Amino acid sequence: MEKKEVGLMRKHWTPYLLTILIAIALGIMPTIIIRNQFSQYGNLDLPWLSLPMWGFLMVWTLLLIVLGWSMARVWQEKSKERKKAAVFYAVQLFMNVFWMVLFFQWHIYLLSFFWLLALTLTAANMVEKFRIVSEAAANIQIPYIAWLVYALYFNFGVYLLNGAPVSL
Repeated sequence: MEKKEVGLMRKHWTPYLLTILIAIALGIMPTIIIRNQFSQYGNLDLPWLSLPMWGFLMVWTLLLIVLGWSMARVWQEKSKERKKAAVFYAVQLFMNVFWMVLFFQWHIYLLSFFWLLALTLTAANMVEKFRIVSEAAANIQIPYIAWLVYALYFNFGVYLLNGAPVSL
């Protein structure tokens, strides 16, 4: 391969690698902070269809890769709307990080449910902004939206079965 071709390939793949690594880093950051709380997951009464903790971590990692890939796809388009899409992307990503703290660290299940509902609506808006810029980037987010709907079910089920925490 010629040097020019390698440079073009690197230029093409760098945004994908960068956005995927950022998404994974932001997704892993709260798990490092709250890692001691994961052991309490097994002590919760869980709703039917709950995944084991390793299942959550595996699905979440795959979704972070998809999120990063789609953001890079949007950013590489020359659309004027890509900045709006990027704002929705960043907001929903940070909302997702904070949900993990609300749910796993602080055990505020009802508040985390409503936070997750707001996150789901923000992510749906992100998908619509993505669709304006790139149909492929929007379509690949369908599993993420489905996961957020599942997370709403899970979060509300945990709230119903376990109630409010005794203390923070």
